[in-house]
Amino acid sequence: MADPADPPDPALRPVRVLVEEHLALPGSTWTAGVPGALAGFARRPDEPAQRGPNSVVTARGGLRVALPNDAVAVAYEAPSARDPLRWHQAVAFCVPAKEGPARTAVTELGPDTDALRPQDTGAVLFDLGFGAPTVEILARTADPGALAALRGIAGAGPEATRDVLAAYPVHVVARTPAGRVEVFGGSPGGPHVRLRPGRTGSADAAHLPIPAGTTSVLRLRPAHPAADEHGRPLPFDPDRHVAFQALLAE
Repeated sequence: MADPADPPDPALRPVRVLVEEHLALPGSTWTAGVPGALAGFARRPDEPAQRGPNSVVTARGGLRVALPNDAVAVAYEAPSARDPLRWHQAVAFCVPAKEGPARTAVTELGPDTDALRPQDTGAVLFDLGFGAPTVEILARTADPGALAALRGIAGAGPEATRDVLAAYPVHVVARTPAGRVEVFGGSPGGPHVRLRPGRTGSADAAHLPIPAGTTSVLRLRPAHPAADEHGRPLPFDPDRHVAFQALLAE
């Protein structure tokens, strides 16, 4: 995470403005993590949301963006591997590549002092052991039964977490050097998690224009001109297309 004592880098000001703009837009979606260990945040246009500094929270989940001064933002378009007539568009927030905690066993980390909501501060965090160097996939709970179940599988691999996550409405937190996504347990739709032990590959496919020596840790997907947030086709929206082309140019 960025050190709050570090003064903001003026060169990042346009990127921070971009972040604030899209935190306010319900059509923009965000993901943190890698394939197999991923958390996403989305909200409906009519869904109540609370804004804070660099953050947005709903009743189902939330997001805080905390870009370090060495972060780089890269906008790109890329063809879909499944449908040659479709494409993806995103802004990748990248940081210098380096090894993170990459824990491979369930590990108790203590209270969550950086929770997005005051009522979640102090609930206990557990690393679920997915071993991805760019993101920590964490469970958070204050429920006595869930605490006992997670402590009972401490030291086991991520496969052991499946039954616990299914049995208890624990929160899932994806924590990266550029911020965090929180998915509140028992909240259907919108924010989501994709946890597949053994499939935590690189976040960056070879054909994406990620700068050498960096790795993406957070992605913004502005509203697509021809698809909804689930990838389902929509009538082409020229305004969305023009908006993203401006991002590419910048």
